[in-house]
Amino acid sequence: MSCDTDQDGFGNVCDGDSNQDLAVDGSGFANCFRVDLIAGVDGGTGADMNCDTVVDGADFTIFRGIFPGAGAPGPSGPACAGPRVNGCPNP
Repeated sequence: MSCDTDQDGFGNVCDGDSNQDLAVDGSGFANCFRVDLIAGVDGGTGADMNCDTVVDGADFTIFRGIFPGAGAPGPSGPACAGPRVNGCPNP
């Protein structure tokens, strides 16, 4: 299953940029991902990385794999990021 909760063109599984500042960093983690992880629900930031309707340890494991961002391309950092690219499903 794939989703793009924040509708930025990068599927959640590839998009660690929770606060849309074009970086996968501590700011996005602390202010968005961590908040959603504690709440257990995605507040619209894409923290539900595996699109199973809950934000939990499985999502954190995915997020941890792309934190800190690998650099480029796109806001999510991973090399597989981008619309409809193999390896990172997008809606």
